[in-house]
Amino acid sequence: PRIEDVEDESGALDGLSKDWHHNRLEQFFILGQLLGAAVLHNFQVDLPLAKPFVKLVLDQPLKHPRDLQFVDHTFYQNTVEWPMHNDIEDLELVFTAEIVSPVSRKPVVFLLKEHGDQLDVTNRNKLEYVK
Repeated sequence: PRIEDVEDESGALDGLSKDWHHNRLEQFFILGQLLGAAVLHNFQVDLPLAKPFVKLVLDQPLKHPRDLQFVDHTFYQNTVEWPMHNDIEDLELVFTAEIVSPVSRKPVVFLLKEHGDQLDVTNRNKLEYVK
């Protein structure tokens, strides 16, 4: 699934959008200046941050499937929630994940476990697939 070119409820934008890179860098720069000024002047900013972002800042690994929920809610629903509550035997899934590289715009396949491209996902092992 692909996020549309507009923000959704998770605040995520399509990484393949033409203007994403330039606009986001400018926004992050401005936000960084604002937060830097707040820290410099000892001003508390009530800024809710996504849990995965906080984990990355604290150098903690993103291990839990729910971390994905805050990054891309639609993707989380389709790859974590839906499979856990439905029969997936007929979907012919294997232990791989495919994303489109924002740089080359070509699909890249990741093995989720050793020889994952040869291991079928079943109702018995779908929890392992989701994790």
